[in-house]
Amino acid sequence: KNADLTDKLSNEQIRHDPRIFEMRESMSVLKSSVGQKDGELKCLMATLLEHKEAYFCLERKHAALAQDRDKLLVKFDTHVEATEASKQEIAANAYKLRYLDCQNGASHCYPFEDDDEAVEEQIADEAAIEEDKRQGG
Repeated sequence: KNADLTDKLSNEQIRHDPRIFEMRESMSVLKSSVGQKDGELKCLMATLLEHKEAYFCLERKHAALAQDRDKLLVKFDTHVEATEASKQEIAANAYKLRYLDCQNGASHCYPFEDDDEAVEEQIADEAAIEEDKRQGG
């Protein structure tokens, strides 16, 4: 009986050995594939981390540029306001000194007045008349 069992066991081992060998080969290939995929994943994660850091760096630069732009816009607006005020003052003073150009004689020069507000109103009225002429004709 032992010989029969030994033969049967031997025959079964012979029959299963190729399958076991194939399974071991498949496991080896799978382990290699998993290792390769793991390496690719680690590489992709490192790349993603670099891109994330670069993104946040760019975001900080963008915020700084936006802040600088806002500061420049405030300076520009202040400069424009100061320029407009200066232009009005110069025009009023020139008008007082009778040096105001009456724009090729098309607009009327008003008589000299001592009151600054009245002069500025006259200048504003002239500007409005000129603007109406430009829009209408």
